[in-house]
Amino acid sequence: MRGQKKLARSEASPAMLVGLTAMIAVASAVAGLYTLPGTRIPLLNPVPAVCLAALLIYGLRAWPAVLVGSVVWSALMLAPDYILAAAYSLGITLASAVAAWGVFRFWRLDLSRNAVHNLMVVYLFGAVAFAAVMLLLVAPVITATRHAAPAEALLLTLWLLPYIVLGIAAFLPAIMLMVLKLPPEPAGRSQSQRFVSLGRRGWTLGCLLLALIHFWLMATGRPEFAISLRYLLLLMIIIAALRFGYRFNAVAAMIVVAYLVLSESWWLERLAPHFELPAMIDLNLVCILALLAAQLIAMYRLESATASVDIRRHASHDATTGLLKREAFRSQLVEAAAGGTGDARQHVCLHIDIDRFSVVNDKSGIDAGDLMLREIADLIAGDLPVTATAARHDGDDFMVLLRNCGEDEASRVATNIRRRIAALRSIWHGSESAVTASIGIAPFTGGQSDADVILLTAHTAMSLVQNSGGDGLRVMRVDDDAVAERKRAAALVGEIRAAIEANRFQIYCQELQPLQRVDNGLVSFEVLSRLTDQQGRPLPPVEVFPLAEKFELMREVDRVVVTNTVSWLTRHPECIARTHACCINLSGASIDVDNIGFYRSLLDTFDLPPEKLCFEVTETSAVTHFRAAVEFMGALKATGCSFALDDFGAGMSSFEYFRELPVDKIKIDGAFIRGLERGSKNYAIVQAVVSIARAFSLQTVAEFVENDEIRELLRDLGVTYAQGHVVAKPEPIEEFFRKRMSI
Repeated sequence: MRGQKKLARSEASPAMLVGLTAMIAVASAVAGLYTLPGTRIPLLNPVPAVCLAALLIYGLRAWPAVLVGSVVWSALMLAPDYILAAAYSLGITLASAVAAWGVFRFWRLDLSRNAVHNLMVVYLFGAVAFAAVMLLLVAPVITATRHAAPAEALLLTLWLLPYIVLGIAAFLPAIMLMVLKLPPEPAGRSQSQRFVSLGRRGWTLGCLLLALIHFWLMATGRPEFAISLRYLLLLMIIIAALRFGYRFNAVAAMIVVAYLVLSESWWLERLAPHFELPAMIDLNLVCILALLAAQLIAMYRLESATASVDIRRHASHDATTGLLKREAFRSQLVEAAAGGTGDARQHVCLHIDIDRFSVVNDKSGIDAGDLMLREIADLIAGDLPVTATAARHDGDDFMVLLRNCGEDEASRVATNIRRRIAALRSIWHGSESAVTASIGIAPFTGGQSDADVILLTAHTAMSLVQNSGGDGLRVMRVDDDAVAERKRAAALVGEIRAAIEANRFQIYCQELQPLQRVDNGLVSFEVLSRLTDQQGRPLPPVEVFPLAEKFELMREVDRVVVTNTVSWLTRHPECIARTHACCINLSGASIDVDNIGFYRSLLDTFDLPPEKLCFEVTETSAVTHFRAAVEFMGALKATGCSFALDDFGAGMSSFEYFRELPVDKIKIDGAFIRGLERGSKNYAIVQAVVSIARAFSLQTVAEFVENDEIRELLRDLGVTYAQGHVVAKPEPIEEFFRKRMSI
């Protein structure tokens, strides 16, 4: 994430880190009372680790707290030499800042998501950088305060360096494991867990028993046995790392190490004949090595848990924005909408659509669009309450679930999101882009709502905002009239999908009457399809086909209608013999180069002469997909089929199309046929269309012919065919041919 200066943004508990710091301060005070001066600094290696952890987790802005903590520790451990204490506390602060800066400068990491070996490199890098700064700062101070000669001061700081490195490398992972929000503990039992069949209670009781024996041996003057027993306690650290989760391991390991160091420091004078200063130093070294080994084991177990979480995250989260995917969001919305028994809590669903986002992709490219989507996702997620859920719904659409939220609070959140998105500017290779957002707000009550209705309500509200210009928000409840209309449309779309799958199509035919000649007793007709629901009731065509086109179902509808028609005619060769032209409508979705193969294959499969088929394409569709229409028509005309340009005059007509589009008929739009009378504007338009058609050797068909007077006028104008209720009403194909075969 751009500008990230923390390993885990605001995912750490300050109380945990403060409590850990306080515990180390108390331990420092106790150790300072009962430890020889030469052993004080190596004992409390958690202090540099806590300081570095604070800067890594909360960012470099946490340095004042780090300074205060290091001053307290130095005053406790190095009193009464406050000059050295001040220098040492300043050294810890600067060393922590330098080490954290180096991590931020060279690594962009999140502890909960990166491989263990990368994290250990970061820890060691921080430890070495910390030790190097301390070496440069503390050695001159020791010399300046006359605690030692320059050579001795250098040797002293070199002697401290491995303790600082090992201390940070061992304690820093433990602190991170305890403080950060990390993936769940690994499920199941590993081979090591099966090998060490020890529960948490048994492990705790075992440690307490060993500690009591260890303490009793030291108290009774038997330090040689106590010193040996401490290695069993260190072994318990390794057992905890193998057997239990990484958080339990981190806490247990630090408690065991703290006990060993402090208890043996307490009895140092009594141990003096048997336990000299080098042995005390060795104790610290062994404890740190044991702790480091335990943390390495815990970190590798964390990696296995992280890998499992990443797999689940990849399945449920969008790769571009990091937000939830649509399916995962819907499952949470279903849960909130269902509620529980007696649950009447208020929730709100937001549907956020980015206005004119395609301009960003067109002007700056897909990469710039993805970058802006990530920025928008950060703005949305960063503005939400802790209990809210955000998701990328589709493309540039986002969804938000606000739990336990009232309408006023939701409007405030939505307004803030809209303003922040409107203020967003993306500069990509010198090209600046800006966007706005349309937000639909759908309040609902748990236990009384349906997830699909909620989504539809939020989408309807967002659409109304967009239709009025965008860059706004609108509240809509699930019982609004507009939502009811959308629900009805959604139910009808479901019926259309089911009708396509079950092939519930009825084929109707409406005759085209020749006005200038008789087609040798053959009939021409247009195929009009009707869909039925599961009960066999017809669905209203005036609603069905616009919805099918809106929801991109017309390609499947066209294929079913054409297949059913050709199949029926093939099964009735006597009807084929009486057919002059079978006209079938094709939508704009079917005028596609990729669709040519389907219709060629259909003609090869069924024994129907291609010259009997005439495909009708609307003028608007042909113009919208002009190049594809030219190629599509040309390919099917090569097989023998013909084409008609439907609804001519309803769109932006241009005579240029006649030179390019390989059509055989022009169907004059019904708007020019209704109310046709001699001398009217419509009469002049129809007359001009017929003249142009003749010039291009095209036939003409007049739609919506409703009376004999209009039919005679059309005959006088030279129109080739008439179609309308005065000629014949649409009727099922079986009835259509039964009547005409008997003539």
